Amino acid sequence: MKKTYTLIALAASMSFAAKIGVLVSQGSCPSGHYPTIITLDAEDSHNATEYSGDDKKPIGITGTGQVEFSYCVFDYDELIKVPYDYVVLRMDKSCPKGSLAFARYHDTEDSDNSNSPKGDFSVWPSDIGDNAKLEYCFVPKETDPKKIRYQYPFPKEYGVFASPESSSSIVRNRVKVDDEDTGNKNGWDWHGITDNSIKDRIKKIVEDGKNVVYHTIKWKGDEGALPPMSLLWRATVGVIKVDGKASCQKTFTIGLDAEDHGNLTGVTKGMDDHPGISLGSHMKFDYCVVDGTDIPRARYDYAVLKLSKYCPFGAYPFNRHHNTEDLNNANSPKGSSVIWPSVINDDATLEYCLVPKKSGGKAYPFSASYGVFADNPGIDNVVFTEMRFSDEDQCPYEWVSQNRCGNADEFSHPRCNCHARGVSGNEWNWYGVSSSIVSQINKIMYEKDFDTFFRYIHWNGKSLKKEANMVVVDQAAPAVQSFSPEIKGFDHSAVTVELKSAGNVHVSIVNLKGAVVANISRENLQPGFHSLEWHSGIVPNGRYIVTVKQNGMVAAKNVILK
Repeated sequence: MKKTYTLIALAASMSFAAKIGVLVSQGSCPSGHYPTIITLDAEDSHNATEYSGDDKKPIGITGTGQVEFSYCVFDYDELIKVPYDYVVLRMDKSCPKGSLAFARYHDTEDSDNSNSPKGDFSVWPSDIGDNAKLEYCFVPKETDPKKIRYQYPFPKEYGVFASPESSSSIVRNRVKVDDEDTGNKNGWDWHGITDNSIKDRIKKIVEDGKNVVYHTIKWKGDEGALPPMSLLWRATVGVIKVDGKASCQKTFTIGLDAEDHGNLTGVTKGMDDHPGISLGSHMKFDYCVVDGTDIPRARYDYAVLKLSKYCPFGAYPFNRHHNTEDLNNANSPKGSSVIWPSVINDDATLEYCLVPKKSGGKAYPFSASYGVFADNPGIDNVVFTEMRFSDEDQCPYEWVSQNRCGNADEFSHPRCNCHARGVSGNEWNWYGVSSSIVSQINKIMYEKDFDTFFRYIHWNGKSLKKEANMVVVDQAAPAVQSFSPEIKGFDHSAVTVELKSAGNVHVSIVNLKGAVVANISRENLQPGFHSLEWHSGIVPNGRYIVTVKQNGMVAAKNVILK
């Protein structure tokens, strides 16, 4: 029997896409992405948390004393409507088009409270502390029978909050979370919803009361009748261009103007070998723009420049603000859209993504053409260098060297007082990540004596032993090697490939805007021709790029879906 592989499709336009969370069994998000987990600490005394319904085992909700909700995060422009109302977790400043935002406040256990969010993505705008305010999106049912395309809004591995009429294909469950009994302050935030009939429909899904009851559903019918899942946001990152001949979507250089007086910019540890980074009165970084949507994980933490609205899934955003040279400042580029969301003017705010290490991850995350920021991993063939960038000290160097700030009267002068207060004008923004993540970042970049220290690694050119090659989706197809896979056919139901060697295969289908519309993976395939099934579903006809990866080799081909 042939196996059908799940299509991961992107909504037609990402202009107004909003992140949402859908219930999923813990640990089972696509492409190795980890779920975001919200834990509510139920009442300790006389705990009455209970599960009831068709099978008492809802997708993504477990526990009694501490109730865990597991989510996968996806992007949607507009959520699919079905013949009944349903609710998903809101994880963005707004809900997708056609849905309405509201929040439920849980007054949870007062003693030994252990509410928590955890996972690879922030639960904002929900607020979880000793109590929990959970933000949701309500999707009203489709009332026009002619517009009803699906009976369930997502693939069957995902669950939603809903309370439809009985159906042979839908499993209904009821979860009562026992909130704090004493002085209970459960409540709502309707975010502008004034229609009481809408509020009543929401309360049929998230029941009001001293305890909160969630109605959930999951699908047990024909999987082929379900819509494709929208892909997580597309992420772009910058990696240091080590090889001048490396293939890049775009290249650019960031120049930071170091302190003129007392400039200490230079190598402080490791090898004096840092291709792609220049030192001196300026510090210059040569970057390649690459697709980071499916960011590879290494055996160690590393950081890349953030070049899109979000970091790749599983990576953590942070930034470093540099107070650079005040006199004759020559930072660059100025106002370039290429470096967005970083900002470079007289000073520079550089945005980064930390990619956390993974047990059994790659020895090096990209090809030898690219360098990344990382602490010394102690791995053969990886060259490590630590560099210091002399940020502006604010107090002119000559004032200090001439002891003009040496007594109490002069030390109060504004041009000296910054040293007295330990102020440099440099800053970090951690975007709310945990202290442990901050510690991981500080092993790669840190501040000392008003200056910024970068730790940098690159591969020394020897064999990567099938480590990751970087896929550049909007360039011409990489040169096909003698044992590279080849794309032989493409239509609405299958991608045909010819394999020259045995191994696992991953195929991506990308539209001309750079959005991945499908991912197909097969394991342990033998050499020869293989037809890899997919279902185009709502993917429109047009031109696409198909990329196939096997054993560290990549081939790509322009195709037409018609």
